[in-house]
Amino acid sequence: MLLRSYLLIYRKRLIVAAIASVLCAILVLFITSADSLTHIGVLWHHVCGCPLYPRNAGMLVGSFNVTSLFLSIILGMSVGAAGARTPGLQGNVLFLLTRPQPRRSLILQPLLVVACALAILPALGWLVLLGWLKMVHAPSLGYLAALAQIVPSASHLGPHPSFLALLLALNMGRRYLAAFSVELSFYAFFAAQRWLLLNPSPRLRVLGSLQFLVFMVIVTPAWHIVSRSVSMAILLWSPPGSSLSYLPSNLGIMLHFALAGVLLYGSWKLLQRVEL
Repeated sequence: MLLRSYLLIYRKRLIVAAIASVLCAILVLFITSADSLTHIGVLWHHVCGCPLYPRNAGMLVGSFNVTSLFLSIILGMSVGAAGARTPGLQGNVLFLLTRPQPRRSLILQPLLVVACALAILPALGWLVLLGWLKMVHAPSLGYLAALAQIVPSASHLGPHPSFLALLLALNMGRRYLAAFSVELSFYAFFAAQRWLLLNPSPRLRVLGSLQFLVFMVIVTPAWHIVSRSVSMAILLWSPPGSSLSYLPSNLGIMLHFALAGVLLYGSWKLLQRVEL
């Protein structure tokens, strides 16, 4: 099956993405529960004595959005700034273009591989971390639960809530779906780059070489190029200091899926113009 060839092409990226998912979960743990980023004792026997800050609670419940940004870059980027080629991947794309197969498969089959990874890896990273904390009886596990309970929707649960009850109260299903829709739309944004750079039009090739710069402008509201409200609508994540009652809207999630579909369709139309 051709799908196996994409698993081989993406195998190193999938391994890196899996490691990044675990590291992102650990980073959030250190930011919210450790005295400093170098205090590794938070992974087994120590937790900071700091108060329960709403900012940290917002970081905790929005942790999947942090992971989604890294995974969309790892799995989506095919070339770097100014059209610099990623070793191996661009050559593999050119090779696949010469095979006797429908060109839509060059869009759909990598999409299937990447979508499965994007849907599974963020949750898997947190399950690995929480399983470890549970196994070593780390006090930071209880601290994370207490931190999550300052979110208004989970404040009624009382002491020692079950893991499932806490997830339901935090509406983590909708938050996770929102993060998935964001990373899928970003993947489609990056996936279009390889076809832009193979396109015969010089203007489209220039656009493809500037994609990463556009991405950084979108996801870095600290530059004040994009307002907080626009960034909030794009990332479906409330910025630091916002209300903990924020939930991504169903409309926002559907629009991100629609955007991913439009970008993938546009990639297919670009691909039809590529002749080797």
